[in-house]
Amino acid sequence: MLFWMPTFRVFRFGDAAVVLEFETGSADEINEYVMFVSACVRAQSHTGVLDVVEGLRTVTIVFDPLKTDVQKVVTVLEDTAETQAFIDKAGRELTVPVCYGGVYGPDLSEVAKYSCCSEEELITRHQKAIYRVYMVGFLPGFPYMGSGDSKILAPRKEVPRVRVEKGSVGIAEKYTGVYPIDSPGGWQIIGRCPVELFDIDASDPFFFHVGDNVKFKAVTEDEYCSLRQIK
Repeated sequence: MLFWMPTFRVFRFGDAAVVLEFETGSADEINEYVMFVSACVRAQSHTGVLDVVEGLRTVTIVFDPLKTDVQKVVTVLEDTAETQAFIDKAGRELTVPVCYGGVYGPDLSEVAKYSCCSEEELITRHQKAIYRVYMVGFLPGFPYMGSGDSKILAPRKEVPRVRVEKGSVGIAEKYTGVYPIDSPGGWQIIGRCPVELFDIDASDPFFFHVGDNVKFKAVTEDEYCSLRQIK
């Protein structure tokens, strides 16, 4: 359980959104408070609030200016952020299979060079780390995961790919992400997972959620193909 109060600021973002930004604390601590504030605002069901969006260090409230006043939204965020709360750090624990390297991870050798290790060591490090989902965005269900092995680093590609296969596991600076659908992208691709990460027809279309704790598990190409066939 965590008991603390970070510093923050609240500012308008256009005429239909207000942003709460936390300014102090580690990434994991801030993420806990982002989750806390978001859950509180959703539970309060304020008139005119259309959406609550978690960021790395922010909570954004999108509202209908014809149904509520911006100052009311600001007050909601300030009052909630000033609440001293016990925060449970436990999140869902997920294990994600990954086929590393080869056609599934064309940038594995490049990331290994940036990380000053062999490809085998990079794969081992990537599997040992526990990654926390800090936010979901860019694409539907795309997770930004951090606090893994600090030695695994690589910049985004200078020229993004026109098409990255869904399930591709990428590295960008200190973050790991997984592409939920085919998309252009500039992350360094080290492997691919066979899990369906986005299903628009499901009651919950997203595989990853903010606060999840993720571990990756290496699988062979045969295992990857077998898992892809299981729906």
